[in-house]
Amino acid sequence: MTAASQKLDDVDWHIESAESAQPDLDPADEATHPEILAHAGAHIALFARWGLSRGTGPMVEEWGVGEAAAKVAAGEMSGSAFMDQEADWKLFSGLFDEETRAFANAYYGGMSGLYPWDVNRAVDGDFTWREADCDFADFSQLVDRRLAEFRAGGAAAVRRAGALKRLFGAAGPQPACWGPHT
Repeated sequence: MTAASQKLDDVDWHIESAESAQPDLDPADEATHPEILAHAGAHIALFARWGLSRGTGPMVEEWGVGEAAAKVAAGEMSGSAFMDQEADWKLFSGLFDEETRAFANAYYGGMSGLYPWDVNRAVDGDFTWREADCDFADFSQLVDRRLAEFRAGGAAAVRRAGALKRLFGAAGPQPACWGPHT
């Protein structure tokens, strides 16, 4: 069964938080808008980069962004550049291959809320970092661990992990860019 595409995230949902976290950036100044987007969408860009590096899905062809997606997968384009130039900072699981799409629907966009929880717990929801500030290899290890949980037990395992993480507050290892959280 093919996993349906879901809208996972949209930078517009995070602009106000990023503006609050970056008081030196004037939202009325057009020159600061790209920097606000970079902070508001860092978590989106990282997941897009991770997912596109695993394989592409039907929306890549539908949107005509195959060349850019291949550059992201090859490390020649950042997730932020892809999201800004090709996806209007809107993340859909249909950008990813079938397994990654099913995983993203459960981990990022599903009832578990585990990806947003991982990110919010790790950065205290402060939007003070950008994709370039994060070690992508560290980030990939965290998401790969969640993917292994998904492979072992499906969406139900991800939902259970999300519930347990929220209940007991165990963040586990986090990428260095996300701060010294335990």
